[in-house]
Amino acid sequence: MNCQEVKEKLSCYIENDLPEGEKAAIQQHLSGCPSCREELDSLSKTINAVKQLPEIEAPAGFSTRVMARVREVEAKKTDSGKFFPFFGFRGFAYGFVVLLVGGIIYTASQIQKPTPVQLAQSVPPVVQEAPAAPISLKKEELNRSEPEKDQLYVGWTTPGEWT
Repeated sequence: MNCQEVKEKLSCYIENDLPEGEKAAIQQHLSGCPSCREELDSLSKTINAVKQLPEIEAPAGFSTRVMARVREVEAKKTDSGKFFPFFGFRGFAYGFVVLLVGGIIYTASQIQKPTPVQLAQSVPPVVQEAPAAPISLKKEELNRSEPEKDQLYVGWTTPGEWT
């Protein structure tokens, strides 16, 4: 046992309210720990001093007043339960927070993000395209089977024609 555990059980140790195993563990700890022994001595002296005090009679009606006050406090607790019968006010507040966070998450998920096509359409073009100019070719240029070296060929080809 450590000091914290022993100090929590010293009162029960003094009153002999512990099982034998715990009592033996505390005795073993006390034999090697001067700090806990001082705590035991101090607590024992305090308990003995309280036991030597004379008993006094409570004033007339004291217990009746105390019990009336207890009933009053209990009634206030149950009054809050009338409006929020299952969980009280705290349960209502937690539920409200959960609904609020859920609503925020739902609303955020419904916001539509633009698609790549929409983004591309929203960007203004950097270069404007020039209008296409008509191309005129001579008939012999169209009948050529292969273009000459370093010459641009414009026209229609069929698949496999120049492969």
